[in-house]
Amino acid sequence: MRLQVTVQPPVEPVTLAEIYAHLRLDATGSPPTHPDDALLSSQITAAREWIEQCTRRALVQQTIVFKTPYFPTDRIFFLPRRFYDETLTDYVKPFFIELPKSSPLISLDSITYYDENNVLQTLDPAKYEVSADAEPARIDLIWGETWPITYERTDACIFTYKAGYMPTHTGSPPVYDYRATVPQALKNAIKLKVQQWYDPMTQQKYDQLQAAIDAMVYPFKVYTFEYGQRP
Repeated sequence: MRLQVTVQPPVEPVTLAEIYAHLRLDATGSPPTHPDDALLSSQITAAREWIEQCTRRALVQQTIVFKTPYFPTDRIFFLPRRFYDETLTDYVKPFFIELPKSSPLISLDSITYYDENNVLQTLDPAKYEVSADAEPARIDLIWGETWPITYERTDACIFTYKAGYMPTHTGSPPVYDYRATVPQALKNAIKLKVQQWYDPMTQQKYDQLQAAIDAMVYPFKVYTFEYGQRP
């Protein structure tokens, strides 16, 4: 399985101005700047990526491509552990697909696959339905349909989708605000993570900040096939 962000978020959830205020930095000029802007910007991005990894969700709209070797047909697929029974000799094989880092899902753009002749095909959307409100988002076959048989290659099935908190927009043409709907707790966690990396501090202070970050992040974690059972 391979997961790649092909279109990065257009903005970060937290601005440099918010980081200046959080770290009590003196920024000068119009617009305000600080000598450490490049460092702080990279730390904001790294903190957002860290939180996305911890929560297994996307914070700001991004396009993701997920590739797998085959559909869940007659072979063992990428299964949630809740479908594993140690008393059995095999996995119980569900016929749905969960998309990693798809919470919240904005849209499933396409499902493509290499058929038995190694020709790229697009799966007809009429054959499946998407549960966008599930965490992670889930794809189920319509009753009576079957997943196609694919060519033997590591990227035989390709799922392309947009994930992240839905931006708000105003005006005509619309002006999009990609930060407005990102939960404040996750924005605060980004600020604290940047503070951990930027400010000199004792180990005790570092651990205190980490405990606060963990408390903010925990309610947003998505439990899925790669990481264990749902609680």
